[in-house]
Amino acid sequence: MSVTPAPGTATRNSHLPASPLHDLMYGHIHASALRAVVLHGIPDLLADGPLTVDELAVRSGTQADPLHRVLRLLAMRGLFLRHTDGTYALTDSGVALRADVPGSQRPAVLLFTDEMFRRSAEGIEDTLRTGRTGFDAAYGRPLFEHLGSAPDKSRLFDTAMSSLTSGVNEKITRSFPFPGSGTVVDVAVGTSREETSSPPSPRTVTCIC
Repeated sequence: MSVTPAPGTATRNSHLPASPLHDLMYGHIHASALRAVVLHGIPDLLADGPLTVDELAVRSGTQADPLHRVLRLLAMRGLFLRHTDGTYALTDSGVALRADVPGSQRPAVLLFTDEMFRRSAEGIEDTLRTGRTGFDAAYGRPLFEHLGSAPDKSRLFDTAMSSLTSGVNEKITRSFPFPGSGTVVDVAVGTSREETSSPPSPRTVTCIC
């Protein structure tokens, strides 16, 4: 005899590794592990090919045993690949963690795992009760006011925003029917920069972002 589960009843084991519940529960651990390997330059050390954990530990000044554990965790998330000979390599997704590649996401990783965003996220509980943003709850002032008095954080923010939007201007000028020439201004926060896009057409559009 088969039993039809009641509406809303879980139909599979919620403890399976693929469980969205556990992905959310452990998300802060994954983020901390990601930040740690980026700060220690592990992705950059793998630029020329696979290395053993011992080799990575020596070159990065870290301890082999905890490094191995962290790499295994991030390999489960698809950023590193462990070969049968025990060496580790970057996956296609993990390559974006290197500092020397076009479209590097290293600055974005360092921004969104920074204590500014961690503390802001912890303020969500207060947001639900008071309506204040998480950042205001954590720091007592708005994000951009804080960045204005914290040059290091401001530079990190600008660099991360650039990394997140790398290549976007080029795609926009290729896909949107802009006039033959002109200037497009993206009114936003952060450091201004100019990018001139010259797609394979007579158009030349300068983007001030």
